Amino acid sequence: MTQEEAWIQKYNAIVEFINKNRRNPSKYDDEERGAYVNWLRHNRKL
Repeated sequence: MTQEEAWIQKYNAIVEFINKNRRNPSKYDDEERGAYVNWLRHNRKL
């Protein structure tokens, strides 16, 4: 798997989370923070 494919897979997982839960991942929930929040924060800075 290339880096681009991994990035797209992570992006799709986050979009699915947001559509399913109707909210952004919480930085206070350990599971969500580890899986989504750190990735989102990093990519927003870029």
